[in-house]
Amino acid sequence: MAFVADTRVFVTIDRQQGTINDVLAFTDESELAIASITASELLAGVILSAAGARRQRREAFVTSVLGTVSILPLDLNVARIQAELWADLQSRGLMIGRHDLIIAATAVAHGLTVLKHNVREFDRVPGPIVQRAEF
Repeated sequence: MAFVADTRVFVTIDRQQGTINDVLAFTDESELAIASITASELLAGVILSAAGARRQRREAFVTSVLGTVSILPLDLNVARIQAELWADLQSRGLMIGRHDLIIAATAVAHGLTVLKHNVREFDRVPGPIVQRAEF
């Protein structure tokens, strides 16, 4: 099984002062990727961190993540799927966060399982298989 991990997975591991290896162990060394929006969120977390040791540790962690996992682009195929999912959820009054919608579309486009902490929101989205990450 291959996974596309949500940002919260990495935030949780970072807060526990873990490493990318903790995520890889959870996925049993299966293929692990992230959506480009997740890379952006992780980088923003570094930029928004206060200067000092915590920021340095967070930056090292994010650098490790970005150097280890594949980053899947928001290409035209993902954009089409995202638009279809958005229209479906909007018509049913079941919208989810825009970034989560991009992650879901990325998973659908690549046939991946979403690795996420809050699986409830993803229950609304047709298509992706979601696995709860517990660390």
